[in-house]
Amino acid sequence: MTLRSVSASFTIKWSVHDSWSELYVGIRRVVYSLLPADIASQTPEDSALCQLGLVGASNLVEVALFKLLQPFAASGAGGLTPKKLENAGYAEMLEYLEKVTGKPLHRDEQPFKSTETLRKRRNATIHKSSAIATVPMVRAALFSAVEGCRRIYLHAGIMFPYESFLAKYPIPSESWFSDVPLP
Repeated sequence: MTLRSVSASFTIKWSVHDSWSELYVGIRRVVYSLLPADIASQTPEDSALCQLGLVGASNLVEVALFKLLQPFAASGAGGLTPKKLENAGYAEMLEYLEKVTGKPLHRDEQPFKSTETLRKRRNATIHKSSAIATVPMVRAALFSAVEGCRRIYLHAGIMFPYESFLAKYPIPSESWFSDVPLP
């Protein structure tokens, strides 16, 4: 038997993730693949995953703010320096964003109303008590965090750099986090 020569080619393609996109796809997997679709099917283990998803969703906003502000800090815009940015918390980063853009954020409107409610709930979960979290809460948290991230980039007049990841790993429209009943 004579062996025939076979020639073939293939293409390998992958996405290069960073701290925001890797966190996003991980939280998305927890929320939409591991957790049940409704609160009635939620187990104690699911509640712990909901807490993790809630904390992670809040972290998405902080990571996006930090990444967005890094070039401004490097240039000293608005009095922001790399050291000040490194030590800034969420509220301080929002203030710096307003300074470097010269525009107010309208924090009493969505999505910032929800990202602020999410930040407070995250702090209660992390620092004070192991706050109860539910499937509707974590779905709203992820949706609100993504919309908040989009809006901070829009506020700065910069294209949101993660649209390709959101297209590849989409999430449905959900309730705003500030509208979801918190136990």
